[in-house]
Amino acid sequence: MNHRNVLFTAFLKYAGVNVSMVGKMEWKAVGVIMMILTALIPLGLSSDEPEVSGLMKTLEGAHLLAEEWITPLKDELPADSPILKDYSLAEEYRTKALDAFSNGDEVAAREYALKALHSYRLALEGVKESGETYNASAERVKAGLERLNAYFTRAEELIRSAKRGGLDTSDAEKLLRETRDSYSQALHELKEGNVEGARKKFEEAESKRRELDSVLKELQERSLKEREHDFVKAFLVKTERGLWAARTYLEAAKNRGLDVSRAEERLAKVEGAYLAVKTLAEEGRWDEALRAMKKNAPIFTAFFEELRRVEHIMDGKSFPNVQSFQENLGERVRKDTLALEALKRRGVNTVPAEIVLRNAVMELQTGRELLKRGEPEKAREHFLRALALLKRVEAFIGEKS
Repeated sequence: MNHRNVLFTAFLKYAGVNVSMVGKMEWKAVGVIMMILTALIPLGLSSDEPEVSGLMKTLEGAHLLAEEWITPLKDELPADSPILKDYSLAEEYRTKALDAFSNGDEVAAREYALKALHSYRLALEGVKESGETYNASAERVKAGLERLNAYFTRAEELIRSAKRGGLDTSDAEKLLRETRDSYSQALHELKEGNVEGARKKFEEAESKRRELDSVLKELQERSLKEREHDFVKAFLVKTERGLWAARTYLEAAKNRGLDVSRAEERLAKVEGAYLAVKTLAEEGRWDEALRAMKKNAPIFTAFFEELRRVEHIMDGKSFPNVQSFQENLGERVRKDTLALEALKRRGVNTVPAEIVLRNAVMELQTGRELLKRGEPEKAREHFLRALALLKRVEAFIGEKS
């Protein structure tokens, strides 16, 4: 049974069939077909006389179903298999029924059609009783159901994600509904006994699904593009803050007599790369901006590694003594105070940062008192607290600058 036919069975779930009922049948695929055939194929040579044209329609449906299930098994079954014998007999009766019907002999057409349907039923029941084929068919149908279920689940998730991102998903939502409706219409035709009509409807559903695939792909690409925008914007904001802090650290370190030439060289490269990304973003060339970020990643990595080395020194862990550490902190307090005053003149609410800065000054003063009393280790603890608070103030300044 080919993939398309597995999906043909699989659409039952999405058209309202109680799939849990199918599960109780242990996903017996042929059992599903036999349920359908119960409504299509008479149990035997009934004394009732159905309309010949309707009977011929049922006959053609039974032929198509039997052909789908039995033809792939011909090479696996022995030549004397009852399944093949019943199937061959059914095909022979079908041919005779069609000939009689085309010649206007409705009596003979009805007789041969009923015999053919009876033989089709026997052949399919033989397939149903074949354990190996039975289990293989069950697995194929189960896999088809799972694939289709996963497909619709992924489609819904993609649409929800794109919608949260502010994209217009109306076309995708409309196509998703239409695709499911198409499968439902196919089932309706099948329940009405119109197997060929159901197959045509299924083809329409498949066409809708391909169209939905195209729309979903476009939606996914647009979502990725939007994420590129967000990623680049976040990078620019973060890098701008980092550059401001880096310049502050390097200037302070240079004032303390540290050699920061290597860091300054790397900083110049980072600033050039940052400006290149910023320019591309301002021009709306987001994909190029993202590529530039990736291309220059080693430059940023090298710089921030060097900056961490400088910060390590600035944190007082490598200062010659605590005295130089507290002097450095005092210089940073002075610069941060001036920076906050400049922001305040621009109308920025600097009260939260001013409170943090005052706490930093208090820690610094406490540390200096301890240092005067000859307790450098206790003083260092307060200096480190002051440093942590100053970093918060400087982050605020970098964000608002």
